[in-house]
Amino acid sequence: MTKWLLIAVAGFCLHEFLATRGTVVSNYGISFGIGQGLVGLIVLIEIMVIVVLWRIGGKMAAIGGLVNLGDRLRFGYVRDYWYLPIIGLYNNVGDWIIAVGIVGLLLQQLWKK
Repeated sequence: MTKWLLIAVAGFCLHEFLATRGTVVSNYGISFGIGQGLVGLIVLIEIMVIVVLWRIGGKMAAIGGLVNLGDRLRFGYVRDYWYLPIIGLYNNVGDWIIAVGIVGLLLQQLWKK
């Protein structure tokens, strides 16, 4: 439990540090701008509840979701600051933690088989 708390705190701190530097884009949806306003928040919470039921990958995805949820509750949107020129979108630390968690979940499923 303690290591997950440390990962969460590190994620929040890194996100806050990066969100105060350079270009910040307001994202009112979830990752990649999916959903807007309240719809995005509801979808985000639902995804977190489902994902947290899984093991390590789920915990990582939930932590990333919490990083973004913190922004959404404070500002009404998520602050994105890393531009991905290949796909033309902005993301943040929380989105990458979610992505690592999802990859972890996929690898867990592959190893089970």
